[in-house]
Amino acid sequence: MDSLRAQVERTVIALWIGKVALWKDTLDRLVPPVESDLKNVDSVDA
Repeated sequence: MDSLRAQVERTVIALWIGKVALWKDTLDRLVPPVESDLKNVDSVDA
């Protein structure tokens, strides 16, 4: 029973990681200019 639960937990975690990675990839494609602007601001402040 414990092994089944551990397997389910690993599957859920893997799905969440995939979901977050996919969401971040989509977000990066939608707003690449904003991110590069933020990096430029960081380098100016440093």
